[in-house]
Amino acid sequence: MANLERTNPIYALMRRLHAERKLTPAQAKFMAPRRPHEELYDLERDPFELTDIAGQPQHQATLARVRAALEAWLEQTHDTGRIPEDPDVRSKILDEHARKMEGAKPQTKR
Repeated sequence: MANLERTNPIYALMRRLHAERKLTPAQAKFMAPRRPHEELYDLERDPFELTDIAGQPQHQATLARVRAALEAWLEQTHDTGRIPEDPDVRSKILDEHARKMEGAKPQTKR
């Protein structure tokens, strides 16, 4: 997460406010150390994705349909997202991205 804090100032602010217990419950949800394996939201009724409905029995058919669509897409596109990434390669990519983002910061006039 260190790279995320360097490249995303809003995340760093949210993390600080979370540590100070200054976030609303909805905001604090996004700072949880882990997310559920699956999430499902009704974007018409809940456009800010605050209520996860994946565990609700009345939405299991929708969840099954979305799972099947994802599996089909992964196969069709030969997506490699299910293959674990080499931690060293991932770290190198994130470090490179952080350096680029730091170089892209606007210069302030003095």
